[in-house]
Amino acid sequence: MRNEALALLLAALVVPAAGCATKDYVREVVGQSQAKLDAQLREQGQVLSAQVKRLDTETARADAQAKQLDEMGGRFAKLETSVDEFGTISRSASAKADEAVTRAEEIQTRVSRLLTNRGKRRLVETIQVHFGLDRADLTDATQTALAALIRELAENAALTVDLQGYTDSTGPVEYNLELSERRVSSVRRFLAAHGVDLSRINWIGMGKLPDKGSPAERAQNRRVTLRLMLPEEGLGPQQSSAKPAEEQGRAATEAPKAQEPAAAAAPPVPAASQEAGSPAAEEPKASEPQGVAPASNEEGGGRPTDRKDATQ
Repeated sequence: MRNEALALLLAALVVPAAGCATKDYVREVVGQSQAKLDAQLREQGQVLSAQVKRLDTETARADAQAKQLDEMGGRFAKLETSVDEFGTISRSASAKADEAVTRAEEIQTRVSRLLTNRGKRRLVETIQVHFGLDRADLTDATQTALAALIRELAENAALTVDLQGYTDSTGPVEYNLELSERRVSSVRRFLAAHGVDLSRINWIGMGKLPDKGSPAERAQNRRVTLRLMLPEEGLGPQQSSAKPAEEQGRAATEAPKAQEPAAAAAPPVPAASQEAGSPAAEEPKASEPQGVAPASNEEGGGRPTDRKDATQ
């Protein structure tokens, strides 16, 4: 009995001691768990704060992008308007380009025609002006004929004139060639002095023309032939004013018989001829031997031997 009482007493003492130990352990475990939980909460709070901050940054970026998209939408609207305008302009430019191509084709056709006809000219009119024996100065009749020619050249800018100088068959070849050049130069200077551009004048001295020895034929050969020429591509309406060569061919000729005594008398050069640059003053005529008639020299008989360069 005593032993059982002691056992009960010991058990009663051990139970409270065990209970106190259990409470302390529980408190310790709970405290550690609480500390661990607090640490985890703080860590999660930091993570959450970082995520919130990142979300704010992304939100701000999204707002900026949305604003950019709005701006781009406005630009696209303007671009569409510009594209429409450019489309209209492009269509207009295309129409103008087609028109330009058509014009270019027309111009090309005309240029091809001009190149094909380049250098081709047709004779409009022929004029002949005559000179005295061994003379290169212009008479009043010659100047009158040339004045009519000058008016035609002034009325039609497309006209050009070809000058060809000739002499009769008497005398040396070299001298006749020089004399024909002096005659054509006299006509050329007269035309230039009265406003005809030199680029419209073609000229050459051809020298002597063959003849049968008659005075009248030789008088006809002492001349400058003027040929009015018109390009194949003329000036349109003005071309109609030029008559064909066979209708308007004229010869400003003095009567051959009237020239022969005039050449013998050696009349002074008219004032109008000197003003036009006549070479008469620059080209002195060889003196006639006394007692010999000039007409005999022109006709080819009785020419003195000391007058070699007084022939045509």
